[in-house]
Amino acid sequence: MCGGTGFVLDLSSLALLVESLHVDPRIAVILSSCVGAGFVFLANKFFTFKNREPAGRQFLRFALVYGLSIVLNALLSNALLWMGVQYLLAKIIAIGFGTIWNYLFSHAFIFRKIVGKDEIVLV
Repeated sequence: MCGGTGFVLDLSSLALLVESLHVDPRIAVILSSCVGAGFVFLANKFFTFKNREPAGRQFLRFALVYGLSIVLNALLSNALLWMGVQYLLAKIIAIGFGTIWNYLFSHAFIFRKIVGKDEIVLV
């Protein structure tokens, strides 16, 4: 649910940026990724993983994982745009490649459950 909603927010904000605000699609794919990622962080923290760890260091881990994902997403989207693929289709393809990466690292690295000082349990 959270990832799907983030996907819709990403694509909706991309279309808004390009169609209504006339932002260049090469830049808009990056900005829309940030919108989707921001929602996904909050939704995953409070709903998917129900994690109550303070957000500070957790957000830094999220920024590391999703920052790399956004860079890779932008590179793939822009390569597809350069090849003539329509901007929304290019974005959908790029998101598809990053979905598994993002979930696995969200589960194992960002929102891991810390049980004790030296013990980490993955949920």
